[in-house]
Amino acid sequence: MTDRKSLTEGKIWQKILVFFFPLMLGSIFQILYNMVDTIVVGQFVGTTGISAVGGAAATIINLFVSFFVGISTGATVVISHEFGAGSQEGVKKAIRTTAALALAIGAGLTVLGIASAREVLILMKTPEDTLRESVTYLRIYSAGMIPNVFYNMSSGILRGIGDSRRPTIYLVISTGVNIVLDLLLVAVIPLGVGGAALATIIAQAISALLCLRTLVKTEEPWRLVLSEIRFEQGYPSRILEIGIPAGITSMMYAISNIIIQASINSFGTATVAACAVVSKVDSLYWMIIGALQSAITTFSGQNFGAGKMERIRKGTWQSFGIAILITVMLCAVLLTFMPELLRLFTSDGEVISIGLRVCLWLVPFYALFLPEIVLNSVLQGMGDAIIPTIITVLSVCVTRIIWCVTVVPHWPKIEVVMECYPVTWGFTSVLFVFYFLWFTRKKGYFRRKAVRAAK
Repeated sequence: MTDRKSLTEGKIWQKILVFFFPLMLGSIFQILYNMVDTIVVGQFVGTTGISAVGGAAATIINLFVSFFVGISTGATVVISHEFGAGSQEGVKKAIRTTAALALAIGAGLTVLGIASAREVLILMKTPEDTLRESVTYLRIYSAGMIPNVFYNMSSGILRGIGDSRRPTIYLVISTGVNIVLDLLLVAVIPLGVGGAALATIIAQAISALLCLRTLVKTEEPWRLVLSEIRFEQGYPSRILEIGIPAGITSMMYAISNIIIQASINSFGTATVAACAVVSKVDSLYWMIIGALQSAITTFSGQNFGAGKMERIRKGTWQSFGIAILITVMLCAVLLTFMPELLRLFTSDGEVISIGLRVCLWLVPFYALFLPEIVLNSVLQGMGDAIIPTIITVLSVCVTRIIWCVTVVPHWPKIEVVMECYPVTWGFTSVLFVFYFLWFTRKKGYFRRKAVRAAK
């Protein structure tokens, strides 16, 4: 095991930031990856194209992606535990199992996405003038699920052993490919939203192949041998024990967003387009803070495997400081430049006006969710997933669904729909503070004499 990838030694905030910055860069390029589709489609196809790419179809895609991202979190945690404990054989077994899971999940989601696209989009009340294009976009995107899943899972593998640099490099390369193909297949060859979807899945395939090459060609002891990809005894359950709750949490977010999207769809194409554009700008914050979550989870996981509980305690507080700094800076940027950012996607005055109203119910309230972001990441790294999942599902997802079903019909305004976000952020964070304090005291993890966590 190479010390350069270990997060168990050295200054905590420096280690977290060094691990975080490549992930942040990757997140920025991931945002660019997603934004290019919308910008090109908005400029060359129009408002209905934006609605097709960024509306209900995007929400369903997020549902799929959120599931296997959750599973990859389980892989990251298990691999980081084995790496922190110094078990080379354990790392190898976890990697083999993760690769097998990626292939199985990717194949299943491909079939499901292609087969159910039209029926699900109709169920979500997709506007009639965008339905055909939305179906096209969703089906083509679903055809590329295997490389999409494999990239995310292999990124989880590399994060688990402390490598956040190479997944970022591969993402940058695939983003460049996506931009070129978007311009070619939408602007030059007028394939519309289908061209945007095709550009995306080709770029995703390239990033997946680059990750696979790294895992296969590395000289590290954990090298992946293709003929040895299989479910190793005991490892699927360990990965899924953390990954399924994380996946369920992410899926419930996506499901609640589907309900919210259905409410948004009832306001017409201009509002759908406005919310689609805002979601691209809004993703700037959530992708970057998500990179910090990954860094915190890996830091917590490696130190948990090494039994360094006091280091985790200190890392928790320092992570809060980093998260607050990031949030203040990004909120200032978004609130200052929001009109200009929205105009990148569309020149439609009505869409921009609605988008600005929506932003005022999101950006100023990001800080309400920071306790959940930091504490849940630490808990995941220590292998605690069930109760945090229950808390998140009930306090965020179920509450949002109830809000859209009961409150919005009585006050049918887009502002009322958006109010569910800050309300649930604050509520969830309060619950996580109480649970985190109770959990760590019960386990005795943060007692100064604690040497090694019970497995």
